[in-house]
Amino acid sequence: PRSTLFPYTTLFRSLLGHSMGSFLSPLLVRTVPDFYKKVVFSGATIASGFMINVGIVLARLIRIFKGPKHVSPLLQTMLIDSSHTRMRKDKLISGINEEWLTKDKTIQDYYHNSQMCGQPFTVSANLALLTWLKDANSHKNLLKLPKGLPILFISGMCDPLSNYGAGIRATHAFLQKSGFTDVSMILYESDRHEVLNETDREKVYQDVLNFFEK
Repeated sequence: PRSTLFPYTTLFRSLLGHSMGSFLSPLLVRTVPDFYKKVVFSGATIASGFMINVGIVLARLIRIFKGPKHVSPLLQTMLIDSSHTRMRKDKLISGINEEWLTKDKTIQDYYHNSQMCGQPFTVSANLALLTWLKDANSHKNLLKLPKGLPILFISGMCDPLSNYGAGIRATHAFLQKSGFTDVSMILYESDRHEVLNETDREKVYQDVLNFFEK
């Protein structure tokens, strides 16, 4: 019966974009606005348009002089490494750099020891990241999302990429003020960037499932 299949249909047409995926999810929804029934933005980065544009210009200049596959220590410091640098400055972490991701020591060690994770980005990769970030942070683009689409933001209150939750609150307020009828947020106290890999991840999973099934 249709009523029995409805929850599964809703789940199939739901979207969760985490971290870099949260940069691309709004673009995907805008591309096929009638397909997705619900969207979760997890670990979203909220950054000023000015700083993003500065990064884009710098990345383009470095690409011209050094080539697209060059790994720039300057861009690495400004972008990827800025998260653990800020948290160390704010005395929220004191050990390995990967502490900024989660409080779970096992996952910290996994990222730290992995030969795949944590590889520095090339100039071209950083330019793509900044371009996606600019797209996702644009208020003009946010307003192109369907205003009746149920949207949930989830983030850790100790995630520097959201300015410790302040950026999520501001984006949530902007969407509500702009006429979005079903936008909500959950900020997890003391959680860091990887809320899906945090010590309270079972609660996070349940919150997301509850949102998709309601």
